[in-house]
This record gives sequence, C-alpha cells and structure tokens, in this order.
Amino acid sequence: MERRDILKEQIEQLGKLLGKMLSTFLKLKSEGSTDVAFITTQAQAHEILGVHFEAFLQHDKDSMIELLKKKGFTDTHVEHLVDYFIAVGNAKLKDGDKSGLLLLNKATSLLDIADLISKTASLTRLEYKNRIQLTIDSNKKKSDDNHPTSF
Repeated sequence: MERRDILKEQIEQLGKLLGKMLSTFLKLKSEGSTDVAFITTQAQAHEILGVHFEAFLQHDKDSMIELLKKKGFTDTHVEHLVDYFIAVGNAKLKDGDKSGLLLLNKATSLLDIADLISKTASLTRLEYKNRIQLTIDSNKKKSDDNHPTSF
C-alpha cells in the first residue's frame, strides 16, 4: 500500500474516533449524567491525543499545535475536537459547573489552531468563536451578578 493511502486511512480513522467520542458523550449525557459522560469520553480522548485530557487542557497554544500536528490532526479533526469541547463545556455550565468556561476558552484556542493548520481563515470558525465568546460573556455576567464586586 502506498504511503499516501496509509496516511489517508489514518486520517479517516482519527476522524471516526473523534466522531465516536462526541456521540458517546452526547448519548451518555442524554441518559442523565454529564459527569459520567465526561469521564467516559476522557478515556477516549486520552487514546486519541496520547495525553490525559486534564493535561491537554493545561497546554498552551504552541504546545497544543505541536501535539495535534504530531498526531496528524487536520483542521477538520480540530473542528471535531472543538465540537466536543463545546458540548462538554455547555453541559457543565448547564449543570452549574464553571469549569465549562475553561473548555469553551480552549475551544476558541483550538479554532485558532485549525486556522493555522489549514493556513486559511474560515468564516464558519469565526462564527463559532463569536458564539462561544457570547456564551462565555453571558456566563461571566451571571457569575458577576451573583457575586457583585464592591469598591
């Protein structure tokens, strides 16, 4: 088999794994437990990324780029990862868990990375970033309203 065919197969397999991770999360979440869904899919994320999910969240943008390129991620793969981060982040926020904000911020960073990997700017990714930022701002406002700062 040619090297190109092997790479194509690996890229397709990675896309399937990312899709499975998102669908597993959404299925388990719909069955009632965001925490169980998140823990279960963290193991899948570890298999895909080769690092523990919590450690991945601590990476800065440069080290995330390096890791994703090393793993053969395309911009489409990164977008699938963004979909997962958005789903988990929104579910956590809905449950009152503010760690969802970290996931949404990482989703924004990942969208920037997708632009870098593809060497193009995407209007779709820009719209995603805007929607994520609105959610972040809305949740920060709710938090500020609940805990007013006094001068």
